[in-house]
Amino acid sequence: MLGETFEYTRPDKKFTYVSEQVSHHPPMSACMAESPRWRYYGEVDAKNKFTGKSFEIRPTGVAHADLSIPREWAVGSGHPRDNLLPDGDDSRVLEHYSWKKVTTGVTNFILGNPIIDH
Repeated sequence: MLGETFEYTRPDKKFTYVSEQVSHHPPMSACMAESPRWRYYGEVDAKNKFTGKSFEIRPTGVAHADLSIPREWAVGSGHPRDNLLPDGDDSRVLEHYSWKKVTTGVTNFILGNPIIDH
């Protein structure tokens, strides 16, 4: 259902997760999770292809993760000043990662032994 949300919060672990159905056709969800040292956000959208004997799921969304790491862990001679955390903590820097999810193919799911290929 469009606009449907799911929230999960653990105050004892300082963790929050929120997702929302943002499109009905095609089905698409957006989500965000955060804790004091990291933040994850992205969208979940997939193109499906069914051929009768097999099917393929091609996720089209991008996932992102921002990690707050100690400055001494940072690779190289140092991070740019704009990677400092907004709270003014000079001992930590922000590292950003993004990735696309892999395509999954499933064959022999009706007859025989199913084979899943990522």
